[in-house]
Amino acid sequence: MGDSSKNNVSIEELQRVNQQLTQVNEDAIRLAKLMTWGIDFDVVPEGNRFYANDLLIDKIGLEAGHDGLFSFDDLAKSGYPDEEGQKGIEKMFTLFQECVENARDEYTVIVKHKNNITGDVLYIEHNAKVVSRYNNGQLHIVNGYNVDISERVFAQHKNEYLINHDHMTGLKNRYAFEKYISTIKDKQSYTVVMADIDGLKFLNDAFGHPKGDEAIKLVAQSLVEILDVESEIFRIGGDEFTIITPTIDEKEILECLENVKQTIEKKKLETGIALSISIGYEIKSDNSRTLSQLLSEAENSMYRQKLNNRNSRKSKSLDVVTETLNQKTEETYDHCSRMASNAIKLMKRIGYSRQQDFDDMKLATKIHDIGKITIPLEILNKPSSLTEEEYTLIQKHSEAGYKITKNIVDSDRIALAVLHHHEREDGAGYPFGIKGNQISSFAKILSIVDAFDAMTTNRCYSKAVTKVEAIEEIKRCAGKQFDSNYAREFVKILEQSS
Repeated sequence: MGDSSKNNVSIEELQRVNQQLTQVNEDAIRLAKLMTWGIDFDVVPEGNRFYANDLLIDKIGLEAGHDGLFSFDDLAKSGYPDEEGQKGIEKMFTLFQECVENARDEYTVIVKHKNNITGDVLYIEHNAKVVSRYNNGQLHIVNGYNVDISERVFAQHKNEYLINHDHMTGLKNRYAFEKYISTIKDKQSYTVVMADIDGLKFLNDAFGHPKGDEAIKLVAQSLVEILDVESEIFRIGGDEFTIITPTIDEKEILECLENVKQTIEKKKLETGIALSISIGYEIKSDNSRTLSQLLSEAENSMYRQKLNNRNSRKSKSLDVVTETLNQKTEETYDHCSRMASNAIKLMKRIGYSRQQDFDDMKLATKIHDIGKITIPLEILNKPSSLTEEEYTLIQKHSEAGYKITKNIVDSDRIALAVLHHHEREDGAGYPFGIKGNQISSFAKILSIVDAFDAMTTNRCYSKAVTKVEAIEEIKRCAGKQFDSNYAREFVKILEQSS
């Protein structure tokens, strides 16, 4: 027989090994940041108090009783006081009760907590497993571990927010709208509102997209301020908003929407342009129309209103941009007036006779350099020579002016005159380098009268020359910068008025 003493292990050795294993477990729990707890019904027959390690105590803000254990009442108080938090706590205790009743042996549930001491919000994953039961099936020992998953949940919430919300305004986006409409198809009554910012394209073209973004934000802010908290507000497109409100009383709706319009119109941008929106709505009080039909009818109503407001808006916009142009540049009222006078004289000389043609030219001279409002002031009024980059930027004002003009003037002839009045007869002009008959008559006329007035007026970058000197320059540039025939006739006009 072998020596059996080799298989004998002393009590001291077993205690040492057990101590090592305990230490390893404790280290593992600490490094994994696990919150541990347990209940032994031999110790607490009523099962209403539990053991917890320090991490769980600190995370939830628990305070031990006289026996060093913690109460379920304090744990319940740590459920965050909103629907999500209270449902989580309720589910956790329901699952625990099922363990007590021998209906299950383990569970996992995520609960939204509020630290009882600090008020910090956190999400904890609660895990529990029955270790043993008495012979009759009653619960004896149950242990568990909890994990703080706040960082993961908050990241998920952030991703969900980004997916469902418009980053510029904070309103819900079209994706969220598409999801939402599937939830209200069976609702008996609500009102659909469609709203659209008037003239956003003009704002973007005239003053740049940052100003357009400013307008979108101001409108969104106004909608949130005025509409009922139960209303769902969505930004479904660049300048379009959709609102679903439970209100179906037409008088209340009209009063609310008028309040929205008046509030928005009071919020002027730094450019001096007052904002306005067009609004359409449809009320659902029965099942005679689908949501798709309501949306279509509300949108049609909105666009009818937009068409009615368009002429008034364009007139106001034109006044604002011309005022901005005169304040920002040397394109003064007097400069434009002199240009208009000379342009009409030249038009009559070369055969124009209709008053509509003269009126169009007056407007063209008024806004010919309107694109300069998009150029930084320090470049426009720079007294020294422009750098190549600065000159390239200056040249872009013709195209910017064309975009602005197309938004506020219903005339291709005027818009093209603004676009091409820096083109040259020899093709050396800008923005496209076109020449000869490719350049419209209005643009050719603007080119000559603008150049003449610039030469005979003091500018920050040049001194005025005499009328005689200007005439000689026009003669010299005929066929190169200017149309030969127009230049010759304009010189005759100038010489006859001497």
